[in-house]
Amino acid sequence: MPSFTPPTAKQPIDSSDRLLRWFSLDVGQSVVKKDGTYQVMPFPWIGELQAAGDEGTDWFLGGRTYEITDATADALEADGFTTDRTSGYSEGEFDDEEFGS
Repeated sequence: MPSFTPPTAKQPIDSSDRLLRWFSLDVGQSVVKKDGTYQVMPFPWIGELQAAGDEGTDWFLGGRTYEITDATADALEADGFTTDRTSGYSEGEFDDEEFGS
């Protein structure tokens, strides 16, 4: 099953501090489906999220990884986002084995 992690943006820790202004953090950006296309929204309003639909299909909060359907992965990729279509932890050659065998 494909997965999607919203993109990140570098933000300074404290631009007014002489030392800390040289350091930054990766901050997750939210992705919301608006007018039929997925768009980056750094700070979405809760009303926009409720109007958009379901979490993990129509909107994605930054800093999380979502398992998505192939159709959602196709739509995200069509709008320029990257999805991971490799198998996850629960899929693969050890599915039929018990833990520790």
